[in-house]
Amino acid sequence: MAMIFELWAECKTVKASQCFMRHFEGHQHTLVTGRMAVWHAGLEKVYGVTGISVDSRELNRYGIANEKDAIEQEEAELRLYHRLLTAPQFSYAYAARLASHHAMEDLQEFLLDTGNGQRILERDCVIADDVWHTLGQPVNCRPFRPGYWSFLSEHQWSKLFEVSQSPELLRLRRELFAA
Repeated sequence: MAMIFELWAECKTVKASQCFMRHFEGHQHTLVTGRMAVWHAGLEKVYGVTGISVDSRELNRYGIANEKDAIEQEEAELRLYHRLLTAPQFSYAYAARLASHHAMEDLQEFLLDTGNGQRILERDCVIADDVWHTLGQPVNCRPFRPGYWSFLSEHQWSKLFEVSQSPELLRLRRELFAA
């Protein structure tokens, strides 16, 4: 079974989805390993939910078999989230292996009540302001760009890098997400 690494995004309208797809379709860059990644975007319906899947056929489609695969997936995740900073409007975006199997409607399952009326979101994703309000304004989400919130804190990125500790990726993370 393929374990495709992808960005899954959901938009409010068909027009917004088309604009989002155009933003990612054909975008390319050379990864720190030397591999060229070209991103392809298309509308998909998974478990009754329509969204946009963005993936690269150049990445290992069967999981992480070695250090190189891990580094490439980590960099792909960084670059996809970075590309969201300039993306057209969307409601929800999540990058992971089989990300399309985790729709926005599932976010309620990743909310924890702190016991003092506050909520914490345990899904590293980017959500629009209206979604953040609907979820009860999770306190661990941080501004991502105007009108958007994320649970992509430095702690989350640090956890991501414990696998390879690649100096190139640590430098790239600082460059792409400098405060």
